[in-house]
Amino acid sequence: MYSYLRFLHIFELDLFITYKFLYYPIMRKVAYIPCKLNNDRVPGKNTKPFTNGLPLCQYVFNTLSICVEKNILNEVYCFCSSPEIQDYFPKNSQLKFLQRDKSLDQSTTLINEVTKSFINKIEADIYVMAHVTCPFIQEQTIKLAIDFIEYDNFDSALPVKKIQNFLFDKNFKTLNFSTYSRPRTQDLEPLFEPTSGFFAFNKNVAKSGREIGDNPKLIEVAPLEQIDIDYPEDFEFANIVFNGLHTLQIKII
Repeated sequence: MYSYLRFLHIFELDLFITYKFLYYPIMRKVAYIPCKLNNDRVPGKNTKPFTNGLPLCQYVFNTLSICVEKNILNEVYCFCSSPEIQDYFPKNSQLKFLQRDKSLDQSTTLINEVTKSFINKIEADIYVMAHVTCPFIQEQTIKLAIDFIEYDNFDSALPVKKIQNFLFDKNFKTLNFSTYSRPRTQDLEPLFEPTSGFFAFNKNVAKSGREIGDNPKLIEVAPLEQIDIDYPEDFEFANIVFNGLHTLQIKII
């Protein structure tokens, strides 16, 4: 009886695996990190170290390298015009260098142009574009985004923060409430802002020249993952957060 049940269990498992591979073919998943050594708003930002920490770029480099080690991704590239960026690659990491044209380093360059250049060089079924300016993104969030594209009906996925507060436009006109009848903030219709940590998307979205498709999955993330460094004060804030975690001996990656 035991042998029969064991055989039945193995047979069911084989059926499940066959079903999975028939309906969910293996997809090639590639991440790329657009990076440049010259920055306008915060000079040297991408390689600037936190106090008691590593150069900024190494946090995302490490996170995505771990994703390759855990088979969440097949490959990860640093897409940069300067070979010197390789001096900042973590030792024994899965990170590869792919040189991009210097014309993409201009302040007027659109990120869609960078994406177009990358996908013309590297083929994949699912792409993940990550930014070193969001050092606290987690591998679990990246895996979740990829799974939504690979196994559900989403063409893209991205981390977001929920905004549920009173908003004004640039002319100080209310956008989502009336001053005559101001509701509770929890009753407002929530809005969602991309954190810019990463964008995951399938090859059809990529070929259309976008990183967000027509059916995106918005993944609400914790405040730590929402941190994005654009200006000097952003770097200082991230540095304070990092050192707070460091003092509490909380490992980031």
